[in-house]
Amino acid sequence: MDDQERNRLLRKYKDKLYISGTGIMVLAVWAVLQFCIYMTMMRREIEDIAKEVPDLGVEVVYIILVAEVLLEVALRLYIGICARSVVMTGKRRITYIFVTGLVILIYVLVLGLTILTFSSYSIVQFIVTILVQLTAIVINVQLIQAGIKVRRLSV
Repeated sequence: MDDQERNRLLRKYKDKLYISGTGIMVLAVWAVLQFCIYMTMMRREIEDIAKEVPDLGVEVVYIILVAEVLLEVALRLYIGICARSVVMTGKRRITYIFVTGLVILIYVLVLGLTILTFSSYSIVQFIVTILVQLTAIVINVQLIQAGIKVRRLSV
């Protein structure tokens, strides 16, 4: 492969990595919005969950939900910022690729649970949830692919 072809491919995968990193960061914003909607619309369900487990108070359920969202947002922002940093600064980071793989595994598990609990969703809610999760998986896979290609081409 000549230098011109390598530079063309490097630009292509850097663009893909930058766009995927931005997409992951947008998903972090989506997680916060989804959490806010969930907290306003599902207050009774949250209180019912707390009542089902006698030792678990409503406050503990809220703390667990907030911690989960904060972890999700932190992971997404870390991945997105690192991916964009690789493109903009040329640093050769690799940890974010492993974290992205972990996130993909979590998405696949959540997707499986969503499919298994289909009856608890309305059809529209189910379809939207599946589409968002599939989109997140695709963006993360593209990010890993582009990250590996950029790393190999940036020798």
